[in-house]
Amino acid sequence: MEGLRIRLFGGLTLEAGGQALPPIASRTARSLLAYLIAHRRTAPTRDLLAGLFWPDMVEAQARRRLSHALWQIQSVLSEAANLGGYIEATPTTIRFNETPETWIDVVEFETAVALVKTDDIPDRSETLDLLVDAVRLYTGDLLAGFYDEWIGLEQERLRQSLFVALKQIVRLSKSWGDFDQALLYARRLALLEPLHEEAHREVMRLCYLLGRPNEALAQYERCASILSSEIGAAPAAETTALREEIALGRQAPIIPLSEGSRSRLFEADGTPLVGRTAERQEIIARMEEALAGQGGIVLLEGEPGAGKTRLLTESAEDANWRGLSVLWGGTGSSGVARPFEGLRHALENGLTELRVRQLVERMDTVWLQALAPLLPTVERWAPDLEPGVALRDGGEERDRIREAFHRTFVALAELTPTMLVLDDLHRVDEDTLWALDALAADLSGTPLLICIAYRRLELEARPEQWQAVRSLDRSGRHTRIALDPLTQPETRELVRRLMPEGSTGPIVGRLHDATGGNPLFILETLRAIHERQVSEALKPPTGIQHLDLEALPVSGTVFEIISARIEGLPGEPRQAARALSASGAGMDIDALAEVCGMPRTQVLDAVDYLIQAGMVSTSTGRYALSHDQLASVAYESMPAAERPELHRRLAWRLEADGVGDAAILGHHFRRGEVPDQAARFLEQAGQEARRLNAFAAARDRYAEALIEAPKVPWAAADLARLQLALEQILEVMGDRDGQARLLDELESNAAGNPALVAEITQRRAWLLAATAHFEEAERLALQALDLHARLADTNGQAGDLQALGTMAFWTARNLESIEWLDQALELAPPGSVLEANVHHSFCDALHHLHRFTEAQAHLDAATAIYERLQDRRGLAGALSSQGALYGQSGRKALVEPALLRASQLSEEIGYRYGVAINAFNLGHHYTITGQGAKALGPCRKSRTVFGAMSNRRGLAMATANLASLHHALGNDEAAERLALEALGMYTELGHDLGQAVCHGTLAEVARRAGNREAAQAALDAGLARTDRAAARPARLQLLRTKAHLHLDAEDLTDGLRTAEEATAECVEAGAGWLLPDLAVPLARALVLTGQAERALEATDSYQGVAQEAALLYWRCEALRLMGDEERAYAVLETAHEAMFRQLDGLSAEDISNSLRNVPIHRDIDAAWQDARPTRLTVQLASASAPTGRAVHPSELIEVSWTIHHPLDERVGTGPALREVQLMRLMSEADAAGAAPTIVDLANALDVSTATVRRDIERLRSAGRTIKTRGQRG
Repeated sequence: MEGLRIRLFGGLTLEAGGQALPPIASRTARSLLAYLIAHRRTAPTRDLLAGLFWPDMVEAQARRRLSHALWQIQSVLSEAANLGGYIEATPTTIRFNETPETWIDVVEFETAVALVKTDDIPDRSETLDLLVDAVRLYTGDLLAGFYDEWIGLEQERLRQSLFVALKQIVRLSKSWGDFDQALLYARRLALLEPLHEEAHREVMRLCYLLGRPNEALAQYERCASILSSEIGAAPAAETTALREEIALGRQAPIIPLSEGSRSRLFEADGTPLVGRTAERQEIIARMEEALAGQGGIVLLEGEPGAGKTRLLTESAEDANWRGLSVLWGGTGSSGVARPFEGLRHALENGLTELRVRQLVERMDTVWLQALAPLLPTVERWAPDLEPGVALRDGGEERDRIREAFHRTFVALAELTPTMLVLDDLHRVDEDTLWALDALAADLSGTPLLICIAYRRLELEARPEQWQAVRSLDRSGRHTRIALDPLTQPETRELVRRLMPEGSTGPIVGRLHDATGGNPLFILETLRAIHERQVSEALKPPTGIQHLDLEALPVSGTVFEIISARIEGLPGEPRQAARALSASGAGMDIDALAEVCGMPRTQVLDAVDYLIQAGMVSTSTGRYALSHDQLASVAYESMPAAERPELHRRLAWRLEADGVGDAAILGHHFRRGEVPDQAARFLEQAGQEARRLNAFAAARDRYAEALIEAPKVPWAAADLARLQLALEQILEVMGDRDGQARLLDELESNAAGNPALVAEITQRRAWLLAATAHFEEAERLALQALDLHARLADTNGQAGDLQALGTMAFWTARNLESIEWLDQALELAPPGSVLEANVHHSFCDALHHLHRFTEAQAHLDAATAIYERLQDRRGLAGALSSQGALYGQSGRKALVEPALLRASQLSEEIGYRYGVAINAFNLGHHYTITGQGAKALGPCRKSRTVFGAMSNRRGLAMATANLASLHHALGNDEAAERLALEALGMYTELGHDLGQAVCHGTLAEVARRAGNREAAQAALDAGLARTDRAAARPARLQLLRTKAHLHLDAEDLTDGLRTAEEATAECVEAGAGWLLPDLAVPLARALVLTGQAERALEATDSYQGVAQEAALLYWRCEALRLMGDEERAYAVLETAHEAMFRQLDGLSAEDISNSLRNVPIHRDIDAAWQDARPTRLTVQLASASAPTGRAVHPSELIEVSWTIHHPLDERVGTGPALREVQLMRLMSEADAAGAAPTIVDLANALDVSTATVRRDIERLRSAGRTIKTRGQRG
């Protein structure tokens, strides 16, 4: 029965069964019920209620009134709607009994609002729907018309919840781009809190965005009237400014625009935005897509002064109006970029305490741990955040911080749709570019828009940085916008904005032609005209239209015009401008006075002059030149002899104040020609950048320090320390040539220092091994071993021996590897990371020799040390090895749990390579155990993570693997595309084995398409790259395809020969894991050549492998050749099950495609369909049903009868066949507890009842028991 429905908003109404209940007789009884409902979690005492509702009566009279009121309530509930039991009354207490069927509008409202506050709803659309439904319930204040004291506090509490809900609806509606809905609820918000000016401003902004500026202005008047009448106040300055902005922008083609009509010629914020309508609309369109959850990239390029920053500034305002959060990442102009400066700047400006706390709740701790050293705000507002787990090397650390930036920006965008602006990308540090590449890799499904501005020519001069931008251009969902010069009409409009009354006459055309329509060039030219007073016509209000065209002082470049302006400055302002250009970051008056060597009063006058000239801005809180082009020209036009002194003064001042970081101090000391201080601070900057995992910045600072250090008498050991630090950075960044050069320099300076020579030799050995020069690498490792032995350095010897063991392992000399590692183990410090690592390497070598028990013992030893040292990175690697060891040793059930634990631990510590390689291995495990569809998820994840890491080799490996998997599942279009993509990467890497694997997949795709010529060409290309021993697995797989090609062409002799030779070679190579692959063409060839016994032998003992279904199919065919139909049928059933186990997890459409496109799947399914028994579902009487009467429907049993079975054909036809069928039908009926009649049997076999009776009699005569309904004998 439907429960009671109670509405408390707007009064009190009760409903049941869709009908309103009659009102409770007295107002006090209604109020009492409302109180009981509101306090339903408690059981108020009778004394409390009597005193609350009848405070002026004596206790006995008040209690009688209470009893009467309860009677009135219960009468309505029980008599009108049979709803008794809602009021529980005891001699001392009374409570409202809320049943599961009870519906209360206040409860629904509060539940929805509370759920949204918990952030448990990740879907923004679901959040918005919940809030809208909740607000619709609020039809009026709680119990409107009731005036009891207790109601007031509850009303205010619920009004605050409504206020929060309405604000959230407005915000979320804007984030979806639904401005009409946002306006609807913003108006309700303004009505709810008429004195809350922000609500009125929100209505104004939304009206303006919807193209209804008059309504926006009317809302302002409404706000002003309310404030005046209610509290005698005027609107705040912010509200009035918004009103003025809307009034000025009503005619603008794009909203919102904020330019006024006054002259802006000498304002420090530069050129107003003119034109750019299409470009701005394009960016707004990308904003709308981001609001809908589809992020992207906008690449904005233009020459200096084209207006990139101005367009981005206005676009940021557009974003704010539409509900996007804007994060602006810039670069310092101090001449040296901080590590990750572009992205750090964006986060530092955008992370509030609330946002940090939200990120702590939403993100895995490891990512905030990685960013905390870079962002003081994270450390300040998340003080309980512990330091992150140390990883194995710089490369792993670098991958982790890159992913940390990615996840943080995505998390912020999921909180509020976000626009990330990166201006002046041509000046951004290389580490930011490197991290940005991962962030921008895939923004589909993420409400994040990245807007990037840069000067193309300057970026093209930096090949690595330009390549990074080109990779962004190739990423998905990008928009490239090139800012063209202004047209002549746009130039006229710009002049009008800068100098009213000055936009007519031929001078505009001359100005446009001379400046090429560059906005900054136009601005600086107009300033130069004004300053030099070429004509009195320049002075307002006359304007510029009467200028002598030939007298217009325009120059060939913006550099020249700005340089002329600077040179035309009086002495003190010019000196101050030069000092500010050297500083880059700006200065206060005292610092500027010291650097300029001028009295403070003169500096104040000089700065004032520069402000009036539009050259100095104070937007950063310090005095700085107004734009970077001005700073660049001021510095470049300064006499070179004057620069060092300015930099020296800056450096000493910054060091004395303690405000300059090491990189900036090193920069100024270097430019100031103080090499000892420069080298010292640059080394510190390199160390700090290394600590922050900004390896490009560390490389640059160390390299600069190495330039300065030789200029002063640095000790050889100090110089070597610098060189080794830089060499380790270059190793992380993969600069092998740079490493080699540094090691050469170190070697030439290391004479007389045996320990350094040993270390250099060991480092060079590792470098050569990393570049596959193993013979020379081992020679140097042995040399290092000898040097460390002479020094009695056992740690060094252990490291050399580990290196030798690793090199032997990499070149498949596993026995030799074990010998070296055994010696390393003897010298490694007990319980050290080195000992654990040697044990781990030991495990890998023994694993490849199939000595699994010994391998497990070494892995256990390594794991124990890692656990004792709390080395989670080591444990992650050990778990990964454990999974591989389980697989190779036949304990396949344990592989998946081990790899999942390894992957989880890798995720927890931010070990990105571990995440990628464990996903790869898990996909491989699923593939080789015949679970192909299940392998797709981890394989895709592996590819995604390797791609985000920019790990080309890993990406190529994962892509090639995914191509092969798609081919196995029947998606040859994806297989071919991915194989070609992987082939391109492997070709770039010079990786022959990888190329061979890709050619093999392409050969299989071509073979399946019937293109024998293309298949053969791909095979030949692959085999040409498999001449090395390490490439033998790829060669064997190519030979498998070659055998199939022969068999496809009915060349049975060559097909069998190729399959046999490949199988023999596989056994000889000890590559047993490839035998199932090769057994398929071998079994096929043997069946086709009539060698059934050998085919059975070739397909034996291959359960739970990727090729299980194919092997079972050919085994079935072999059994049929031998005439063993019963076993063949059983094997075919198993083959069909194995095939669907491989496809389990695919969509119905993909399964259908696989059955259609994969020949072996098609053959198995066709054979299985042909072999299916013919079944019939019948209703039979229960064996226990009495005879002699009609069967009651409840006594019928549904039975599935096998009318025909493929094996019936062995029996023949006629009575013999019917007897087999009758016995099967009776057995199936008996198993179901049913008893068929003669008629039932005759109908099933489509014969007469007489025929069935004769057959049954014959069976009974042969001693068979046949019991039919009505015939029990």
